[in-house]
Amino acid sequence: GTPNGFCSMKQLFPYVRQFGLYLLTGGLTVLVDVSGTWILIQAGVYYVTASLLAGVVSFLLAFLLHKYIAFQKAGNISRHFVRYCLLGAWNILAQNLLLILFVEQMGFLPMHGKILATAIVVVWNFFLYRFFVYR
Repeated sequence: GTPNGFCSMKQLFPYVRQFGLYLLTGGLTVLVDVSGTWILIQAGVYYVTASLLAGVVSFLLAFLLHKYIAFQKAGNISRHFVRYCLLGAWNILAQNLLLILFVEQMGFLPMHGKILATAIVVVWNFFLYRFFVYR
C-alpha cells in the first residue's frame, strides 16, 4: 500500500484493466442475451422461456470470453467450468426470479425487466468470477 493506507494506481491498474475487459466481454454476452430474448419474444416464445434459452447461449459464450480474455486463465478448464456452471445456474435462477418480480409484481415491460435484472447480476458477478471461479 501507500503511506496513507490507499492503493496506488500502479497496484490498481491490473484490476481496472481486468474489470474493463470483463465489462467489454460481458457487454457482448449481454447483447447476445438481450437481443436473443427479444428475437424469441417477437417469434411468439413466452418471455420466461425466451429469457432462459437466450441465457444458456450467452452463458456458454461468457464462459469462453471471460476465461480466455477477461481473466486470462488457460488451465484448469474442467474446474473453472464446474465453478462457472454453479455460479451460472444461480445467476440464471436469480435473473429470472428478478425478471418475474419486475414484470409480474412491479408492472415492468418484459424487456425492461430483463435489462434491469441483467444489470443487477453483472455487478455481483465480477467479484464472484475474480475470487471464486478464477482464483
